[in-house]
Amino acid sequence: MASKRVFLNYNSENLAQVERLGKDLEMRGLEVYLDKREIRPGETDVAHRLAKAIRDIDTFIACVGWAGISETWQKREQGIAIGLAVRDERRRTILVYLPGATVDYYDPATLALCPSSFIHFDDHNGTEQYWLNELVKAIMGEPESELAAAGVAPADANNPYPGLKSFDLEKRQWFFGRECQTNRLVERIRFAIVRDDGLRLLMLVGASGSGKSSLAKAGLFAALQNGAIEGAQGWKYAILRPGSDPVQKLADEAGPALGLDEGKQHAFADALRDPSANECVLHDMAAGKGKLILLVDQFEEIFTVCEDKNARRIFVDNLLYAANATRHTDGGPVIAVLTLRNDFTNRLAAFPGMLALLDRCQESVGPMSSDEL
Repeated sequence: MASKRVFLNYNSENLAQVERLGKDLEMRGLEVYLDKREIRPGETDVAHRLAKAIRDIDTFIACVGWAGISETWQKREQGIAIGLAVRDERRRTILVYLPGATVDYYDPATLALCPSSFIHFDDHNGTEQYWLNELVKAIMGEPESELAAAGVAPADANNPYPGLKSFDLEKRQWFFGRECQTNRLVERIRFAIVRDDGLRLLMLVGASGSGKSSLAKAGLFAALQNGAIEGAQGWKYAILRPGSDPVQKLADEAGPALGLDEGKQHAFADALRDPSANECVLHDMAAGKGKLILLVDQFEEIFTVCEDKNARRIFVDNLLYAANATRHTDGGPVIAVLTLRNDFTNRLAAFPGMLALLDRCQESVGPMSSDEL
C-alpha cells in the first residue's frame, strides 16, 4: 500500500477520539498530520503552517464528534481545504462522523465541504473496525463501486453528498435551494419556444464551484423531465463536456439521443468533420425528430482542453446555427444550454457571433444565499 498523507481536522473538544483515529490510520501505513503534535503553544506562524500542511496532503478528513464543528480553527482549516479542492479535483475531502456525533445531512457547515466520501462510525450496518477499514479504502481512492460492493449502504444509497462532482439527474432528490433560479430558466426556455424568432440558447455563467452544472442538470433538466413545460417529458436530452475533441463528443452524445444507430453516429461525426460541411449539420440531423435539449457542461474546455481551432469552430458554429430559431422555418429543433466559468467570457471573442449573444443569453449563477441554504 502506497503511503498517503492525511490531515485531521477536528474540534479540540473531540481531541481524544481524533488522536485515537490518527494512531489507527498510522498503524495502516498512512502519514497523519495532527496539529497538536506539530505546533507548539505560543508559536506565531500557526496559520501559515496549517495552510502549508493542508496544501501538502492528499486527503483532508473533517472529523465531526459529539461537540460538532468548531467555529474557529476547524472552520478556517475547512475553508482552506475547500478552496484547494475547487481548483484540484484530485484532492479528497472525507467527512467522518465519529462515535457519538449527531448526523445532520443538511447542516450548512458540512454541505459546504462537498465531501467525496462519507463515513459514519455509529452506523449499525458495520462495526467500528469495519468503518475504519472503509475509511482507509476511501483515503486510498478505491473506486466507489468497490466501496458499495463492500456494503457501505449509507455512502451509496442515502448519502446526499456528490463530493466535488455536480448534482446530476440521479441526485435530483438531494438538490435544493435553487428553486427560484430553476423556475426562471424554465420560463426563459418556454418563452424562447413560443417565439419562433427567438434564440434557444442559455449560458449559465459563474465562478468555478458556484453550482452551474448542478443547476443545469439537477435543476433545469430535472424540472423539464418532470413536465415543467408541456410536452417536455418527450423531449430528447443529451449532456456532454467538450473535452479534447468536441466534434466527436457532440456526435457521441447527441447521436444516441436522436436515436441514431452506431453507423449513423459515425456518419454524423464524419459529416461534421467534412471540410466542405457547413454549420447546418447538427440542425439537419435533428430536424424532424422532435425537440433536442443539449447541455454542454464546462464549455470552457474548448479553450483549456481542445487544441484544435478548427474543431472549436465547427462545434460552436453548429451549436449557434441549430439554436437560432430565426434561421429555420420550423423554429429549430435544438435548445442549447451551456455552463461557462466567468473568467472565460473574454475568450468568447474568438467567436464573434457567440460573444454578441452573451448579454442576451446569459444567466449568472452566484453563491447561494443563507435563505437558499
